[in-house]
Amino acid sequence: MFFGPDFPGEPGYGTFFDLDNPQAAFGTTNIAPKPAAAMQIATMTRVLDGTTTLGPVNNLPSGVYAYGFQQLNNCKVIHALWTRNNAV
Repeated sequence: MFFGPDFPGEPGYGTFFDLDNPQAAFGTTNIAPKPAAAMQIATMTRVLDGTTTLGPVNNLPSGVYAYGFQQLNNCKVIHALWTRNNAV
């Protein structure tokens, strides 16, 4: 979500397809949204709206990342976890 279109050397990490260059290029303006990414961002926005960030979760296995968020109205804590390695 931090970078719109895919970027050179790592296609697939962006939230939009680069329609001009399948291997990605900086500065592209011809883009199309990735359906899965759009749904993930919509869900994340809906779930985390109105929360405050508690910060990163510590003591996780190597390659696993997590952040905690707290809902202000009922004090529930939501954890977002992810990995970039499919073997974990």
